[in-house]
Amino acid sequence: MKKYFKAFIITLILCVIGLFTANYWIKGKIENQLKKEKNLQYDSFSFNILNGNINLTTVEYSGEKREIQSKELDINFDLIAYLIDKTLKFNKISADGLDVVWSKSETSSEAKKPEDAIIIQKIDIKNANFEYQDEDKTLFSLKKIHFSSEDMSWPMQDDMTWLSSVKMNSGELNFDINNLQKIKSKSLEIKNKNIKISEFQIQPKYSKSNYIQHIATEKDWMNLTSKTIEVINFGLDKNKNKAKYSAKKIIIQDSDFVIYRDKTIADDKSIKPLYSESLRSLDFDLNIDSIQISQLNLNYQELYKQGDAPAEIKFNKIDASIVNIHNYEQEEVELITTKASAEFSESSAIYFNYSFDPMDKNDEFSVDTKVVNVLDSSVNSFFAPALSMKLDGKIDDLSSKMKSQNTSASGTFQMAYEKLKIKVLSKDGSERSFASLLSNVFVQNKNVDVEHKIENLEREQTKSFWNYVWKFIQSGIKKTLL
Repeated sequence: MKKYFKAFIITLILCVIGLFTANYWIKGKIENQLKKEKNLQYDSFSFNILNGNINLTTVEYSGEKREIQSKELDINFDLIAYLIDKTLKFNKISADGLDVVWSKSETSSEAKKPEDAIIIQKIDIKNANFEYQDEDKTLFSLKKIHFSSEDMSWPMQDDMTWLSSVKMNSGELNFDINNLQKIKSKSLEIKNKNIKISEFQIQPKYSKSNYIQHIATEKDWMNLTSKTIEVINFGLDKNKNKAKYSAKKIIIQDSDFVIYRDKTIADDKSIKPLYSESLRSLDFDLNIDSIQISQLNLNYQELYKQGDAPAEIKFNKIDASIVNIHNYEQEEVELITTKASAEFSESSAIYFNYSFDPMDKNDEFSVDTKVVNVLDSSVNSFFAPALSMKLDGKIDDLSSKMKSQNTSASGTFQMAYEKLKIKVLSKDGSERSFASLLSNVFVQNKNVDVEHKIENLEREQTKSFWNYVWKFIQSGIKKTLL
């Protein structure tokens, strides 16, 4: 018995010595490899052969295109899997106090992918900050990030199944869109393939008065705020070697949107594609079941003369639903359909229906609009600067049905009112009494309820879709009044 006990003790001692020797030898190998990285610095390094855990403190990496700092970095990898078949399998990678500054690469060449896959069972990152820069200018930043995910591999799987395990919440987000606007949000949360953005904003970089100093031709100045934006069941996949983005639903709540256009500068004469063509031209596939917009207040303004007040029209409490958003061939033809309602004032309402097939290269679409109880005060703030006229009275009903291809539209227009007069304005905004009197002689201004056909209204392709719809309605108003 003593003989076996002695053998056991000797074996145990040899195992312990071997374990310490192996730990010392492997630790030395890893540390020597780390020291070869000239851009890497750290305060302390430890390795535990029993659990395969590597710990680094006060880590700093400074390369040509990136700077990374972390208070603490833990890497737990499967030592047995690596020793047997050289498989790099990380059980867990965790970091605390991580700061990453990434610079835009000037080259378009892709980095070489490793020949063998790297398996990462779990990632856990706390208190991280991320910045993406281009020539010392921050294009994107995300603060106070807490991120975790499971079952990842590198190169990443095409089906991106690991997205279902992603959990992330962060503080402030900043994104430089272009020379005129930037995006901000108060917080971002990702969980169970759902995304929630709070206090979302598209902010202008310049004021209305000086933004034209930064553009060569007409462009919109925009200011959007939304209380929340939620993306339900977000997905990222591949469809015929193209990235495919999908979602069950996008919900946008409680928004205020101001769009301003200074028309005193050169017009943009570029061709404006319709939405169907724009969708087909995307370099990725899109499949969103529906977008739901609630309680959106839209204020649209156009400035025609410096020093004057801009033409202005408001659409309040917009509720809208857009369904079947896609841009690739499907088994059955699915029209993208928009249905919206809004208010001009408490007593007036507007209804808007729009549908099209994004895969139709003729770019056919249909638009139905209906406006009821339109008070003169609701539209005169736009008509006065834009058309040098005002309405005196109320429109009971104004409806249009428009069917169009890319180049021409036809349809019907209906308008009903009891008493309506026109006030013609001079350049200073005062009424031209004689011109108003003369105009009203020719205007049908009593007990009108008529429908007109509009045929082959040509589209000016350097103008937007919304300008096209307005021109259709405007031609119907002219037919009715004159």
